[in-house]
Amino acid sequence: MFSSYAPFGDGDPVRRGTFRSQYRCYSVSMFTDRQELEEGGKVIMPPSALDTLTQLNTQYPMLFKLTNPATQMTSHCGVLEFIADEGKMYLPYWMMTNLGLPEGGILNVESSTLPLGNYAQFQPQSRDFLQIYNPKAVLEASLRKLSCLSLNDMLEITYNEKKYQFRVMTLKPADAVSIIECDLSVDFAPYIGAEEDEKMQQAQRVDAVEAAQELLRANEEKRIAKALQEAEENSGKFKAFAGSGHVLDTGTKSKKRGKKSKAAASSAAASSQASSAPSSFTNGQQSAMITSDAPRPRGIPNHHYQKGTLTFARVFPNLKKQEEPEEDSFESFGGEGHSMRKKKR
Repeated sequence: MFSSYAPFGDGDPVRRGTFRSQYRCYSVSMFTDRQELEEGGKVIMPPSALDTLTQLNTQYPMLFKLTNPATQMTSHCGVLEFIADEGKMYLPYWMMTNLGLPEGGILNVESSTLPLGNYAQFQPQSRDFLQIYNPKAVLEASLRKLSCLSLNDMLEITYNEKKYQFRVMTLKPADAVSIIECDLSVDFAPYIGAEEDEKMQQAQRVDAVEAAQELLRANEEKRIAKALQEAEENSGKFKAFAGSGHVLDTGTKSKKRGKKSKAAASSAAASSQASSAPSSFTNGQQSAMITSDAPRPRGIPNHHYQKGTLTFARVFPNLKKQEEPEEDSFESFGGEGHSMRKKKR
């Protein structure tokens, strides 16, 4: 009823063999219960369209440009079967939504030849799809059900019994491409509301940092207050083992330890004498103290000091001298012996 095509012969060489027709369109749910038809991008046309396309030697795969004459909105699709009633065509519901086409609306159909696509960018309408595992692989698997893509089309796929929508933002090399047996690179644009979510997340991160800093300050103040309180409470309390200690063992230890204690005592005595000695030593006495092996008392001034000179007077004790062992008067079997038997003459 609405079918027509350009004649052969003297007609327009560009439009020669182009299929053009008008149909009343309905969603595929009114024709069959096959749910996979709603998820694909192919339509069901009447048998007369196949006869006309065969006579025109239309190139395979058969692709069509769809135009809504009421809104001038366009899209592209492929064909699945030629079993619809004459004058009718059945489309997926998401495709009718893209065209702004109501049930039973008039649609212009025209055969089309599209280049193979090599790049497509999609914009998710929510961030829910990006949260699933490997969203790019899921989208590529869904694109296998489509024949072609048009710029600004809104695609709808179903995954795990949930529907996701995508808008076609960029296509290369044209605004409408075929994706049948092609190497198509898929990319995602920022989803709707990504800027607002980023601002909200940034604000949440700032609030979290400020809350953590405030918590740290509060904990530090509590710790300081607790330490001050404990110090104030313990200031007048009894402290165990806080007094001085005294050694009860006065017995002699090993000789080496006794000699060390004697040397330390003599050094302390010399230091105390040096601290209590008067400053009226003569130069000869000072020289004798410096050159002698005895430990030099501290605090004695050098009266021969000359400005601009440095004098280093040090006493290096002979560390190689070994300590002389103490003589032991005991001698084993050192007494006189007496015989009870007289010697024979």
